[in-house]
Amino acid sequence: MGSENMKKTIVFILICLFLSHSVVYALPFDEQKLLGLKPLLSARIDEKARQAKENKIWPALSLGLLGGAMIADSLKEKSTQIDENCRWARLMYGYTLLLAGISSFYTEEPYEWDQRVLNSVSQPGIEREKYAYFLFSKRAEDRRNFRSVASFIWTAAGLGFGLTPSLTPNASSDLKNSSLVMGVIFCGLGLYNYYFPSTEEQDLQKINAELKR
Repeated sequence: MGSENMKKTIVFILICLFLSHSVVYALPFDEQKLLGLKPLLSARIDEKARQAKENKIWPALSLGLLGGAMIADSLKEKSTQIDENCRWARLMYGYTLLLAGISSFYTEEPYEWDQRVLNSVSQPGIEREKYAYFLFSKRAEDRRNFRSVASFIWTAAGLGFGLTPSLTPNASSDLKNSSLVMGVIFCGLGLYNYYFPSTEEQDLQKINAELKR
């Protein structure tokens, strides 16, 4: 398992190196300005990684405690007080929640991964800041692409729900009204995803604005 993770890490680093050499050397600004940013982009990635690690503690802890409580409650019940099938189901649900909590805590968040990659491929200096800029750019691009897909899916779903009443004229008025409401909600989500940039995109916009000063 460890060797497999190492292989994935090496492959990802090589991809980063290849992409970075084709992207960061064509930066649309004087790369030396990266060293004048306060805080540096590498420090911002470190801070985001720290926040991501702290923020995942509580959801993981909640899932773990809930799963542990279900397991403990099922084990202390006597066989005469609870059906064995019900006990089995509660134990499995509890075990699943417990594993989900542990997994979510030990699974790296995107910025934790960025931090590890950044530390692996660069030393403090201009090259490190160029890699950091690339990571911010890549993260923003991924979110932009995700928003585009999400906006299409949500809008298509909304139109589907909105058109369904006309295709089912004999359906009850309650079902038709519910379908129209769902259509409006889904279309609203589609428009939101289309027009409102993600946090990652806003971060990159702020960075670019700082670099243009």
